[in-house]
Amino acid sequence: MIDELIDFHKKELNFYYLVTRKNKTWQTALINASFALAFIFYSLMLFMGEIWYGVWAGVCLVVAACLAKVFNTMTIKRLYPEVYTPWYQPFPRSAFNDMILMKFRKHVEDKKWDDKKWDMIQAAVASVAERQRMSLIIYISAVAALILPVWGIYAVKMISKFDNPPYDLTKGFVTMIMLIIVMAIIPMQVAWMRDHIFSNYGRLTRFNKLITDFRLLV
Repeated sequence: MIDELIDFHKKELNFYYLVTRKNKTWQTALINASFALAFIFYSLMLFMGEIWYGVWAGVCLVVAACLAKVFNTMTIKRLYPEVYTPWYQPFPRSAFNDMILMKFRKHVEDKKWDDKKWDMIQAAVASVAERQRMSLIIYISAVAALILPVWGIYAVKMISKFDNPPYDLTKGFVTMIMLIIVMAIIPMQVAWMRDHIFSNYGRLTRFNKLITDFRLLV
């Protein structure tokens, strides 16, 4: 029963499956190409020490994000016109969540579960989510412990190869600042990827909130 509800939420009530996965093939290809270019430029910056490659990597990431928003909006207009707003306006999260809530209500309305049953379901979902979160925290912490020192050694080695003219020193300083920024951003990105891509923690947490909203509705 729990597995069936979790699977239904994953395949029928998730933004990725409702919208992003239904983008046209050429749209997905353009977004992936932008991310690939960003990775290539970022790699060139690391290996060649030219900051401008990093700037182009950032431009590619911005383009990818804009394309994703525009294409997702086009898909919403095509499939869910009742919650459509233009891409340049804030996403109608409330209306979209209401649509998901109605879909979930339709799916479970014939089950006639009482409050005790729903309490058990929510406790089970929360338990599964927490187990996935804790196991992934341990994994990511171990990976970070191996990767971060390598980054530090790389930065030191890279600067030690400079001939010390003003240009090289400036380039080294800017590179170090960028590396510090990257190191500051990585934990936030890892946390997001942990909860939304590499584990079901984020999705299960949202599912529990959906159940709470449904119980308040009925």
